[in-house]
Amino acid sequence: NGSNYDQILLEPLHNAIHDPALRKLIVLHTLGNHWNYSHRHPKEYDKWQPSLFGVANPAYTDLKNKQALSNSYDNSILYTDWMLSQLIEQLKKTDQMTSMLYVSDHGQTLYDDSCNLAFHGHNTQFEFHIPMFMWFSDHYKSQHPDKIAQLYKHKKAKLSTENVFHSLLDLADI
Repeated sequence: NGSNYDQILLEPLHNAIHDPALRKLIVLHTLGNHWNYSHRHPKEYDKWQPSLFGVANPAYTDLKNKQALSNSYDNSILYTDWMLSQLIEQLKKTDQMTSMLYVSDHGQTLYDDSCNLAFHGHNTQFEFHIPMFMWFSDHYKSQHPDKIAQLYKHKKAKLSTENVFHSLLDLADI
């Protein structure tokens, strides 16, 4: 509850990008959209109402808070989208060949459909369908058109985080 917003990672990212090392692997471990959702974003991202923003210990198991819980989660997603756009903007500003992989560690069950469960650890479909995307600088795309073509060829394939490390190694030519 006393943690920082993910934007605290922007300055260390800037420093890592400008480090003189020729080859870099920069890993950012964000808090993302973990509970308490309304603690994961500043006030200006509290767009969908009602929400649990400003509520210290909300009764998340009370179904009366279902809409506020869902809105709070969506607000944290909005902030995560902004954060990812900031990461990409920093990568675009460098003349280095860059790429970025984003993958969530798990999804969330939020009283979806007829399910009366919330959060994760329930083995529902909502926890296994996770977001993932890749971004590449123009320099990367021009140097590795075969890798980009291979990714597009498999863009609808299912992802297992077991395979992410192999993909990262290939993307980095290791």
